[in-house]
Amino acid sequence: MQGSTPVSGTVNYNGSGVTFTPAATLTPNTFYTATITTGAQDLSGKALANPYVWSWTTGSAPDVTPPMVVSTINANGATNVSTNTKVGAFFTEAIDPSTITSTTFTLMQGTTPVAGTVKGVAFARNLHADFVSNWLTRYTLQHLPQGSKIWQVML
Repeated sequence: MQGSTPVSGTVNYNGSGVTFTPAATLTPNTFYTATITTGAQDLSGKALANPYVWSWTTGSAPDVTPPMVVSTINANGATNVSTNTKVGAFFTEAIDPSTITSTTFTLMQGTTPVAGTVKGVAFARNLHADFVSNWLTRYTLQHLPQGSKIWQVML
């Protein structure tokens, strides 16, 4: 809501998370309130005990700062990493999950791709990938939209 005016947009649900994407850019320097009512229920039909309400004020301009990777599961240059490890990255801000795919987040053994599944949480700051790994093999992990960041992990 912008004051008492509803904001149009779409609601997306992903397991235990929900996002609202406004149909248009929010107005700068404006107070907004979001509400999840007691009409929201779990899978067994139990409703929220109380509505959940939160508010914020937008800034003067849209976010133009690109996200950055701040840490990884398996540090760069790590050795003796378990062969059944998950490989992951944590970002400075929420990442659009539709942009993290097996094409934009890869694990390589030399120049050979390692089979795996990329998973993420909708608009979350973290993601991980499950890959099949071979003991004492050097792998390179690359998040391609930020191609300057390359991690090499010794599994």
